[in-house]
Formats: sequence, structure tokens, C-alpha cells
Amino acid sequence: LGANVLLWMFWQASTMSTLVGLKWVFFVLGLLCLGLVLGTSFMIFAAARQSFLLKGTGAGDWVAQRITYLQMAFLPTWTAYMVLFVLSGEGACIAGEGVILPIA
Repeated sequence: LGANVLLWMFWQASTMSTLVGLKWVFFVLGLLCLGLVLGTSFMIFAAARQSFLLKGTGAGDWVAQRITYLQMAFLPTWTAYMVLFVLSGEGACIAGEGVILPIA
């Protein structure tokens, strides 16, 4: 939970920073926290999936499959802010405010 709070704190500080160098320092610190959050989360997903697979029942297999789906949804939702920040005017300004990004 601590890394999660630090992640969003660093990224919000990055968004609000007016100094370009400091903006990217906060962003990289947020990336380090994201790595910790993702690593911990995927270890928990793997342990939970393995626990249900070891049950050897149809219900256990069903739950293990749902955990895999949850894991597949988790990664893009947690990395979307990072990608959109870099593309936005607050980041590298690759896509200005008038640009519509196709998301599908």
C-alpha cells in the first residue's frame, strides 16, 4: 500500500511541477514505485492462481482462470497513466490537447 501511495504522489507531483528536470525526476520515482507495485501484485496473483489450481476441482480451475483475467486487466489499467502522461502536454507533449488518441 505504501508504494501505491508513493506512486500516485510522485506522479501527481510530476504533473504539477513547473520545472522540467524535477518533473521527470518525480516521474521516474513513480516508475520505480510502479515496478514495486506490479511485482508484488503479480506475485500475489501467481500464488492465488496456484493455490486454486492445486485444489484440483472444476471450481478451483474456474477461479484460477478468473484470476488470470484479472491479472490481464490489471497491467494495462495500471500502466495507462504512465503512457498518457508521456504523450500529453504535461509530459513530452507528443500529443497536444487538440489530438484525439484512438484507444481501441
